[in-house]
Amino acid sequence: QQLKDELCRLKERQCQLENELDEIQCRYHHDQLLKPESAMLTAEPMSKHEQKCSKIIAELQRVRADIRDTLAAYDAAFHPRWGQLFRAGFQESRISKQIKDYACIYT
Repeated sequence: QQLKDELCRLKERQCQLENELDEIQCRYHHDQLLKPESAMLTAEPMSKHEQKCSKIIAELQRVRADIRDTLAAYDAAFHPRWGQLFRAGFQESRISKQIKDYACIYT
């Protein structure tokens, strides 16, 4: 359960970082459209933009590496050949559905 919670937390952080990156890039492009002449005269806004983006990208890469490591540890917790018997990716497996339907008949 701890690994599952950690995966959820890391994926939420990944979404936050991706949204921040999109927002910064959209804001920069929007400013470029509004003031194209001032953007060509000074390189400072671009360098600030690049610095923010590079920080976010670096953190995003760290979070993705953490997700990869946590996911590997999570998968290793299951049977090496069968894996998660009742899951097929994020969905319920076929055998899980059959067992649940069969059990439902007798309850």
